[in-house]
Amino acid sequence: FPTNASRWPRVSEWTRAARQALLGWLQDGQVDQASVLELLTALGRRAVQMGEPDHAVDLLTRTIAGVESSGAPLGSRGTMSLASWAQDTGSSLPFELVADALKEDGLVWQDRVSLLSLFGDSDEIRDMLNLARDLGIDHGLAMLRQLHQMAVRAGDTVYAGDLAERVRRDEAAQKQL
Repeated sequence: FPTNASRWPRVSEWTRAARQALLGWLQDGQVDQASVLELLTALGRRAVQMGEPDHAVDLLTRTIAGVESSGAPLGSRGTMSLASWAQDTGSSLPFELVADALKEDGLVWQDRVSLLSLFGDSDEIRDMLNLARDLGIDHGLAMLRQLHQMAVRAGDTVYAGDLAERVRRDEAAQKQL
């Protein structure tokens, strides 16, 4: 995609038509979902780069609705694509979508931390903390730090204290290496 609209005549018309077609295909469930998500993500991220964050947020919202209405499982790759886009726009993702991805084995550890960070200031912060404990993903220094910040924000002083101690232990162990 060109970097600005002046280098691409009628870019708004083209991207609007592309968004509509891709969203329709996503909702129909008749095409490869991952490929459509890649294209929608590219369009959304380009909107952010071109100074049109409202268009990017609207497209993200409609893409999530399309994914949910299609009934097809999103998978970890698709979730991370949407998560990256959400971070670019200062948005979040639905809790259930992220919870499903966290339950899969296909995510690298840093992706799990990134997904949790989407809920750092959300109303569902306690649900995410409970999910992390239930899934047994509350270990590793980066994860412990993220969970500690979330527990503090959520006012869960007992869990925050436990996490702070675990962070101290892991940092001390890391220094000894």
